[in-house]
Amino acid sequence: MSPTLSIILPVYNCEAYIKESLFSVLSQLPPDHELIVVDDGSSDNSPEIISLYCEERENVRICFCEHKGASGARNVGLDMARGKYTAFMDCDDSIFEGFFGRSRPLLEKDCDLYIFGIERIYLSGISEQWTLTDKDYPDTALFADEYIRTKRSLIYSNCNKFYRRQIIERAGLRFDEDTDFGEDRIFNYKYLKLCKNVSTSSLMMLKYIQRSGESMSTRYIPQYFEKVLKLHKAKTDCFLSLAKNTPDEGKNAFCAYDLSREVENTVERFAAHGNEKRENLPLINRIVFGECEDEARSENIDMLIVLGSRNCGYRIEYAYNIGHCKRDMLYIVSGGNKYMDTDLTEAEFMADYLKKKNISEKQILTENIACDTEENLKLSAKIAANFENVKTIGIVTAGFHIPRTKYLAKGVSFFCEKRTIFLPAYGADTSPENWFESQKGRNIILEELRKKR
Repeated sequence: MSPTLSIILPVYNCEAYIKESLFSVLSQLPPDHELIVVDDGSSDNSPEIISLYCEERENVRICFCEHKGASGARNVGLDMARGKYTAFMDCDDSIFEGFFGRSRPLLEKDCDLYIFGIERIYLSGISEQWTLTDKDYPDTALFADEYIRTKRSLIYSNCNKFYRRQIIERAGLRFDEDTDFGEDRIFNYKYLKLCKNVSTSSLMMLKYIQRSGESMSTRYIPQYFEKVLKLHKAKTDCFLSLAKNTPDEGKNAFCAYDLSREVENTVERFAAHGNEKRENLPLINRIVFGECEDEARSENIDMLIVLGSRNCGYRIEYAYNIGHCKRDMLYIVSGGNKYMDTDLTEAEFMADYLKKKNISEKQILTENIACDTEENLKLSAKIAANFENVKTIGIVTAGFHIPRTKYLAKGVSFFCEKRTIFLPAYGADTSPENWFESQKGRNIILEELRKKR
């Protein structure tokens, strides 16, 4: 009879801890489970240790092959697997004692995908458990809807899951051997699209023990952000295509949040990897700040609309620097929220600033109601529409706010009918050169990225 479960274990130069990994499996391996050990061209004593512990075991098979990398070794294991289900582990993982016995009743559910918990043990000895609840999803769409809502299901790793091998083989699904980062995620996203149902379990499947300081977070990865953008797209495409009951607002929020997390993870690497900062920051800034207008184009502007914020001092200062040379420049200052800790609204503060700079009151139009960007634009447009000679409008807002402002402005017909230029103002902590350096700047930018567009 075919095995119930095939556990695939790639091994590469891990003589110091392969005994521990093998023992965690062999000490509890049921007769109807098989262990497939793929030595990926190790140059240390790993092959000898594998042979010593695994040869002459009826339900253990060994393959010694040339070095192919983790993906290639897993693919070799998939070619050898015979089980109804397939699982993966790495040579620095240990299966929890008694796991195979406790997980057996779950297989009677006959699900396409099972997901279990992981314990991560860091170099410092600190342990962190990533857990799930016991829940069955008879339709993968329900799983996708919940993931979009909670953003939590331990979906990235291959080493905490049981996969139905028939699905893998029918689709010819294999790991991309040319991808050096995130290949496990891509495999999971492709597999999820083929599933009919999913089961999550509170059972802890394995311990991942950090063996050295060398990891994906510590080593330099060329074009890192380009790679995580592809992973972000694969992830959002997967879950948005599966979800059936998530409204567009929820889908947009999910995509925005996931993008912000990839940006956050990337900039956290800059301190350790100067090369990654030089490579990735220009692309990140294009996403954060958009394609901003050249300030030189502002000389033909007839009216400046300045959008308020709790800290809009630098916005109105920038607007003044653009407009003060033109004696008849019109300013619309918009914002009904309180400015900082004053009793003034945003619009009142900006109007006072212009007056102190000797801008005539007849040039200043105050919109004192709007509480968000969409209202800023709509109410300012109503005021601007009263001036027939206004042909070109400049909208001044924070640089990081430009992409969303452009998007919202497309919904206001007035701005579509006029020549509208978007002008970026930069605060002390939110310029393209420094926003990632302080926690304050990061928080502001990431909060903006997480807003729906």
